[in-house]
Amino acid sequence: SGNQWYVIKKNFAAIEEGIKQCQSKLRSESKQNGDTSKAVDNNTTCGFSMIETSRFDGKSYLCWSSQMELFLKQLNLSYVLSEPCPLTNSSEINPREISRADAAGKNWLRDDYLCHNHLLNSLSDHLYRQYSKKFKHAKELWDDLKWVYQFEESNSKRSQVRKYIEFKMVEERPILEQVQDVNKIADSIVSAGMFLDETFHVSTIISKFPPSWSGFSTRLMEEEFLPVWMLMERVKAEELLRNKAQRVTYRPATGSSQMERLQSLGGRGTQSIGWKRKEPERDGRVVIVCDNCGRRGHLAKNCWGKTSDERASWKPNRFTTSSATAPVVSETQATTTNNDKE
Repeated sequence: SGNQWYVIKKNFAAIEEGIKQCQSKLRSESKQNGDTSKAVDNNTTCGFSMIETSRFDGKSYLCWSSQMELFLKQLNLSYVLSEPCPLTNSSEINPREISRADAAGKNWLRDDYLCHNHLLNSLSDHLYRQYSKKFKHAKELWDDLKWVYQFEESNSKRSQVRKYIEFKMVEERPILEQVQDVNKIADSIVSAGMFLDETFHVSTIISKFPPSWSGFSTRLMEEEFLPVWMLMERVKAEELLRNKAQRVTYRPATGSSQMERLQSLGGRGTQSIGWKRKEPERDGRVVIVCDNCGRRGHLAKNCWGKTSDERASWKPNRFTTSSATAPVVSETQATTTNNDKE
């Protein structure tokens, strides 16, 4: 053992040098391993694929919301949906704590802005216009979408009934197209297991027509037998007639000489535009008709058209233009009657 200690003391410097070399070698290897792990992490980050999200159009909310939650977690933005904005405590005296709180608040506002815009960009055009100016923060938008559409999916029967009752037809859209929308809602109600009477459904559709269709609605309500298919045909025909080019015609009002403005229906013949006056009542007196021209109110000797050409050019039917209250006789009949009286 004495010899061993002598050898160790003699080679102590060499042993220390060997230990130092081993330590330096271990340090270099650890550095190389650390750089390699960083490179692997960088390669993994660069090759990481983001989750693809679909645009939300009001349907399949649960599927869309789960996609958006994963997408926002990948971007480290999902925390703004559950954590409020950190506020700076004015009572703190430590400037480091104040600056740290200010930095955290700025980061939260930046992430909230990004999250809010990501949510808006994932909505359909209709929903984007509806929500783009309604909320300023991501949590408000997220909670409102969750409350509206998740509630409707969990209570589909009640939501469909509410849509059916609150549906209103407008003048701007085609009526037939809107009737088809009501029928789709009714089909969803029936498919959910609820009974919907056909007569009730037809009456509901008629009650939803816009004000300009009030006359058409009244005529439909007076019919006893009106199934859905017949209602669709009536609406289609009525809309075709309304869409055709309309002309203004006139006809005398019943019992007066005033004119009434009417709209001619296309495809049922043409009517000339003109004015017609009611024939004056004669109190039962005989109306003289000229034998020469066929017109009333004058004798043949006072007629201006005495030639046969003029007579043939425009001799009207004396019976079609007669008054309904006075008898019409020719000039010869009137002369014979007067001679008989004498």
